[in-house]
Amino acid sequence: MFKNIRNTIIFGGIALIPFALIAYILFKLVELMQTLAKILAPDLSVSPYLDVVIIIAIGTVILLAICFVFGLLVRTQLGSGSYTAIDKRLRESVPGYEIVVNLLHGLTSNSLSYPPALITLTDPGTAELGFVMEDSGGERVTVFIPAAPVVTAGRIYVVERSRVQLLDAKSVEAANCITKWGIGISELEAKPAQ
Repeated sequence: MFKNIRNTIIFGGIALIPFALIAYILFKLVELMQTLAKILAPDLSVSPYLDVVIIIAIGTVILLAICFVFGLLVRTQLGSGSYTAIDKRLRESVPGYEIVVNLLHGLTSNSLSYPPALITLTDPGTAELGFVMEDSGGERVTVFIPAAPVVTAGRIYVVERSRVQLLDAKSVEAANCITKWGIGISELEAKPAQ
């Protein structure tokens, strides 16, 4: 029982990491916009609504600029080496980090880091939407079934290849369907892989 509670807490923490980072970034952005508002308030004062729009636009541009600069740094030789070393350390020490990073990479690019699939676990005619985590070419495939609506927490199964139907869809499309509690699954089913 204690092991189940511990595992549930760990999975909950892993699932909260992206939300916590987004909340932290938004909190810092709001702080930045409040500082900008105090500095620019005497100069703006055209209309309270227009002032808010201007300050939000400035905050958004600053956030995008920070992301752009960080992206440039990561692309330099020194930045790339540092990022690779930190990433390797996190993959080795933080449980679930590699899966979350690879899944998010697949969600933000056109690549299929983990191909989406319909997986039959129990009765024929009943399938769950998930991702193929590892396919060594043998009789079995390792799959991950997310716990909707959280894409980063769920269960891992090793199933017979015949129980896995790959979908000709992007990881982001499958993830969007999972986060919406299955809404849009018919669009994914309409595109089975060849």
